[in-house]
Amino acid sequence: MTNIKPFKMPKGTTHLPVETAVYVPTTTSTSKSIKANERRKRITETRRILSNFFGGYTQVRATGGYVSGEKVITETIYKVTSFGKKDKFNKNKNKLRTWLLQKKKEWGQESIGYEQEGDMYYI
Repeated sequence: MTNIKPFKMPKGTTHLPVETAVYVPTTTSTSKSIKANERRKRITETRRILSNFFGGYTQVRATGGYVSGEKVITETIYKVTSFGKKDKFNKNKNKLRTWLLQKKKEWGQESIGYEQEGDMYYI
């Protein structure tokens, strides 16, 4: 946010300026749906990793779509978002990058959606 200042925060307020989100896919091999227990495992692991790195998470279910070759793939995704302090982000950013690359391979994805400060990246 440019040129705006928040109202004066009450004493004891914690500022968590770094926003990070992982878009957890519910497919493998482009468009093959995974089973419910695998979906829960992916979501739980993502919540755990973001909580360990940054202190907590928020999860929302959404529908996402992307182009793969000539087809538009539509799937249910789970966006797991975490807000944290700069020092925690800097301490854990390389671990998060490594984890995302591992999950991309393990989950059979062309890419994994990752959002930082409102900017989207396909890793």
